[in-house]
Amino acid sequence: MSGEMEAAGGLATAGLVAGAIEGPEPGKAGEGDCLNCGTPLNGGRFCSNCGQHAHANRSLWALVEELAWNVFNLDTKAWRTVPRLIARPGTLTRTYIDGKRARYLTPLATFLLCYFFMFLVFSAIPKPQTLDLRDSTSAAERVTDARDNLKEAQEGLQEAQQRLTEVRQGSDGPVRQAVLDAAQRGLSEAQARVQRRQQALQRAEQRQHEAANAPVQIHSTSDAAPTTTTPTTQAPPPPVVPGATVQPPAPPATRDAVENDDATLDDLLRRISRENIDINGRPWLSPAARAQLANPPLFYSHLQESASRWGFLLVPISLPFIAFLFLFKRNITLYDHVVFALNSLSFASLLFALMLGAGTVSWLHWVPGVALGIVLPVHTFFHIGGAYKMKWWSALWRTFFVLFFAVFVLLIFFGAVLFIGLSG
Repeated sequence: MSGEMEAAGGLATAGLVAGAIEGPEPGKAGEGDCLNCGTPLNGGRFCSNCGQHAHANRSLWALVEELAWNVFNLDTKAWRTVPRLIARPGTLTRTYIDGKRARYLTPLATFLLCYFFMFLVFSAIPKPQTLDLRDSTSAAERVTDARDNLKEAQEGLQEAQQRLTEVRQGSDGPVRQAVLDAAQRGLSEAQARVQRRQQALQRAEQRQHEAANAPVQIHSTSDAAPTTTTPTTQAPPPPVVPGATVQPPAPPATRDAVENDDATLDDLLRRISRENIDINGRPWLSPAARAQLANPPLFYSHLQESASRWGFLLVPISLPFIAFLFLFKRNITLYDHVVFALNSLSFASLLFALMLGAGTVSWLHWVPGVALGIVLPVHTFFHIGGAYKMKWWSALWRTFFVLFFAVFVLLIFFGAVLFIGLSG
């Protein structure tokens, strides 16, 4: 709930900032002198000297009305700007660059509203408790795969035993001793592999049992904690050959230190926080970063806060890539690129908000693919062609490179957000 409130507060803040960027809204006409600077008003709605409202409303409702006006109305400019941003982005960017700006929001105000709206949608949609790094197969399929893997390991163990027997029956000599040592090591590795596969099978059977009992545990009204039973069927222990080096059994697996097929993202973050990352013998993560990773929910919250707070970094990161595509166009300035980047990011924010909302509805699973594969390229093509007055071929190849560079821009941005999130 706190995430939704923070996102809503961010949206309201963006509306107030956008309202401040857009300037004062029309009010009632006033008489006499300006209350701010004393200049005669002459019946106008604003002071001709300082621009303050001629009519100063001192009611409490006026504050609420002003907040709602800045967030949802913005002199109706938002309702004229957003549809044009979606349907005719090139015309919107070109007309603003040419100086026709009174009817529309500024690109910065548009970006603030769209960007914070995206995070409001992100905070409102339900999220899973943790991200599972395992594949999406069912519990029964994982049990079947674990049994197949165990059978394969047992066959490998039999081959290793047969190989060791053949070496022992061979001739004596220094070469025989080296081959015998290699065969014993292979047998030990095969036995250890069988043990790991047995443990993986036991965990898969345990998860299958938990999944079968999950509906009963969720809907149970009893106060007693649900009990789980361990599977009774266990694979037979691997045979031991006399004289072979047998490794001790591995310690029981836990939820924090499991194999790759059994790990979650939270487990991985906690493990990194414990073991740290060494580069050239030096720990890479600071104590503050390790403390962040040790508490994954808090780390996710810091990441979201950093992404929403530092979203404006997307503009300066994008500018070098956009300017590179128009390197030999003398009549195009850096100002044009800033307006184009802000409007492009505004539409991308709205598109990602749509994708996030559609992801919560099962029959709208096709929306993200269509949005990224069709809507975004087509919108970028018409945006470039209209904003820079390009022919279709010039706009087409630049569209390809803009989308290609967008991947690097997002990687740089997410790297910066991750660094800020780790620093707390």
